[in-house]
Amino acid sequence: MKEIPIDRLEEVLGGKILNEPTPGVITKAVIDSRKINSDETLFIPINGEHYDGHDFIKDAIDNGATAVVSEKEPEKIGLSLEELNNKNVAFILTGSTVRAMRRLAAFNRDRSGIPIIALTGSSGKTTTKDMIASVLSQRFNVHKTQGNLNNTYGVPQTIIGIEPEHEIGVIEMGMDRLGEIDQSIRFVKPQIAIITNIGKAHLEKLGSSTNILNAKKEILSTLTSNETAILNGDDPLLAQIEPYPFKVMRYGIHKPGLNLKATNTYSDKDGVHFDVGEETYHIRLPGEHNIYNALCAIGIAKLYGLDQEEIQRGLDAFEPSEHRMDIIEENDMRFIDDTYNANPDSMKAALKALNAYKKEYEDTRLIAVLGDMFELGEESLNAHLEVGREAARQADYLIGIGEQAQNIIRGAIQIRAGMRGQYFKTTQEAIDFLKGFLRPHDVVLFKASRGMQFEEIVNELINDSND
Repeated sequence: MKEIPIDRLEEVLGGKILNEPTPGVITKAVIDSRKINSDETLFIPINGEHYDGHDFIKDAIDNGATAVVSEKEPEKIGLSLEELNNKNVAFILTGSTVRAMRRLAAFNRDRSGIPIIALTGSSGKTTTKDMIASVLSQRFNVHKTQGNLNNTYGVPQTIIGIEPEHEIGVIEMGMDRLGEIDQSIRFVKPQIAIITNIGKAHLEKLGSSTNILNAKKEILSTLTSNETAILNGDDPLLAQIEPYPFKVMRYGIHKPGLNLKATNTYSDKDGVHFDVGEETYHIRLPGEHNIYNALCAIGIAKLYGLDQEEIQRGLDAFEPSEHRMDIIEENDMRFIDDTYNANPDSMKAALKALNAYKKEYEDTRLIAVLGDMFELGEESLNAHLEVGREAARQADYLIGIGEQAQNIIRGAIQIRAGMRGQYFKTTQEAIDFLKGFLRPHDVVLFKASRGMQFEEIVNELINDSND
């Protein structure tokens, strides 16, 4: 963030400075007092479900904060104006620290003037974001969403993190309720907005696919006639987005009339290959779903004038975020660590990616280690059965872990009565089994919802093989 003079914080944050600190500036803003490791930092306390960020204001000051914004007056958190002046800390009183953070984000976004690409979707958005950033970085200094900073509090932090040297931004926007994206899109103000797909994630809270579509559509609400929406043209729900007051680019593999279409697609041990018009591209990740992710990156790159060589160089340089289709080779076995999260659509896509390895060796076994999917509400039973049926089509062996995973096993048996598999209630039981079961040339997919902590299975198997 470009520096902001302390005496401008009243205007920027929408509050009042109660004391008289020595003139200075802030160059950073954080909501975690533990991340303050230098001065020129503004601390913004956020009230969570189980904590009050104001309880950490004193810690923030002790750690070197130059300014704090607060909904509570100093005396209510054990501070005095005299003490604040002695420590040269500006204290800004405001009606809402969340609103103050959004105002700061809006201020930083507006003065940066850089083009912003925003994206959302039920699955694949992080991989798509990282691919776009990797490709654009072949020509631009790119600022992108880090980690899981894609929610109500994460998006403003990402925008606040735009620095003077950045030339373009790629901002991921997640949601689990109607209105969440709408709260942030007003200050993100993208020139390009992407929706990767509409799946069944968050059905428990949103109730229907139509509500999920409406929640995702909020990312398009600020686009003007000169700006562009990039939509998955193979997604039947996204086809409903019309008429619209902005430009639209539709990408995909199967439907006619797409602006950007992958053809001549095929997979091998090196990943997937495909053509876009007269140009041929390759990505190292397996699975048709990753072609969609790459098409987004290619479409945006074309809009910003990158050529085929630059785009392919960016695709080659792409590294997936941790636990997202991370291919790990250990003792002649291949682990596909896709444990970050799961929903029915991403489960089925990962299973298809697993199947791409079926001809790698004559004795290769395709093993799917699958666990519970959360937040599916009344659709949970059918969703787990559906994933099981897909597992029966794509894998040789199925291991289910967790309460709902019993229905994954049931679904698989519906398709293949002789489907080989095992069911375990706990991850430790599965680990103990896998240690004696896995052999060279096996390809093993690990996938479940975040709360199942499947990364622990992968880590223990890797550590065991290295002992």
